[in-house]
Amino acid sequence: MLIAANNNLHQCVFYGTISLLSSLVLIRFLSWTKGQEEVTPEEFEALRNDPTELSQIKENFDFRNIEFISPRDIQFEVMKIIGEPAFINSVSLVQKSWCKLKPNYLQPAIATMFRNLKCCDHMIASLFKENVSSNQKNIFCAMLGTLMSQCGNPDALSAMILKLGVSHSSLKVRPSYYDTMRNELVLSVKDILLKLGHWDSQTENAWHVFMKTISRGMILAGDGILMN
Repeated sequence: MLIAANNNLHQCVFYGTISLLSSLVLIRFLSWTKGQEEVTPEEFEALRNDPTELSQIKENFDFRNIEFISPRDIQFEVMKIIGEPAFINSVSLVQKSWCKLKPNYLQPAIATMFRNLKCCDHMIASLFKENVSSNQKNIFCAMLGTLMSQCGNPDALSAMILKLGVSHSSLKVRPSYYDTMRNELVLSVKDILLKLGHWDSQTENAWHVFMKTISRGMILAGDGILMN
């Protein structure tokens, strides 16, 4: 009888441990599926007694059912970015200095920028080697010119930034590259305009603000994620 009692005790301990572990696993699963919300005793009992409810929770968290941000939503966010006072105040100085670059000094400035970019970062250099065509300088100049001309039309400017962001993302342009490109562009423009007497600290700051704002919009469009 003593042996039988010990066997029954062992069985109780074993099944009790299994029951406890099962309960802990179920509670952890609930915490994950409900975004770390606290599970009440009533919810726990309902789920334990009704397995179909647990299956329903798993189905509700199927990531294929998530509705992603639409291009129109992203364009709206880009319009908010280009509506910031700092960007608006930078436009006139940037456009004024831009006119000083055209037509004789723009191509040399952009050529210097691309040459420096290939030297300053091996990842960017690899990107250019694979994806940049021989007429990339002309394309970049045209892109800047269009951006300058659309500054008075927020709808058109945001739509252009949206398209540029998506296309640059498809070319595997990483968000970290934008700061490097902005710095090299401003340095190249500064090198020319400073010699011509058309450069000062306000103009330099305006270029940084202008290009950084455009980059923020392009990164947002390329990632398809609303950033803080």
